[in-house]
Amino acid sequence: MVHPGRGKCQKRKRDLNVPLQVVDCTPLRLWAWWNDMGLIEQGIIFKYLGFLTRIMQVEPKRDVIEALLSFWDPTNNVFRFSNFEMTPTLEEIAGFTEFGVRLHHQRLIAPRGISINKFFQHLSICKVKEKSLDKGWISLQFLYDRYGREDEFKKFGRTLNNKGSFETWKEHRHFAFMVAFLGTMVFPRSGRKINILLTGVVNVLIEKKNYTIVPMILADIYRALTVCQKGKRFFEDATYCFNYG
Repeated sequence: MVHPGRGKCQKRKRDLNVPLQVVDCTPLRLWAWWNDMGLIEQGIIFKYLGFLTRIMQVEPKRDVIEALLSFWDPTNNVFRFSNFEMTPTLEEIAGFTEFGVRLHHQRLIAPRGISINKFFQHLSICKVKEKSLDKGWISLQFLYDRYGREDEFKKFGRTLNNKGSFETWKEHRHFAFMVAFLGTMVFPRSGRKINILLTGVVNVLIEKKNYTIVPMILADIYRALTVCQKGKRFFEDATYCFNYG
């Protein structure tokens, strides 16, 4: 969306000696997981995430993102150039994900606090000791080990609540992949730490109708632009790299 210009925003100092870090490639384990599921299971993921999974095929332009940070106005959430303004919009993100048709009839999903017990319950995993959970995150490896490949069903069967059913395991596998995908590609954090709050987001997407993560994505783009302009060197939102890279 383009707006009439309102003058230049005040630029903030950043350490240009430290390169801006972005999610510039899809983790190999996530790719392997996606490909191992095949077209039928990928279609089930598409039902909830639309074309959002296409960002796994995109290489972001780090230099363009770096340059745009100088024009970001965090007060008004716009890029302010000499005589015009631009900003990412809900409609653009909705159009990319194919959620645009129903956007104005959907309710937004807001991440809420989630306990470790609830995390295990959502992912149908028996309680295991994992130090990172106390800090609110889990690794891609943790999820991939249990749901990434079909042979993991036999290997980790006793630590998963799948009632010994391979079909039930596959259903839980879709849930786990969506958490892994959102945590590494859409709402990434430095060190590839997947926020356990995303299990609650995925649960709403699957269990409830007429809910959308589009406003959540846009809010995260605004937040990432603002904190990076202030000096942080990890851009924590890969969807922006697709839409404006």
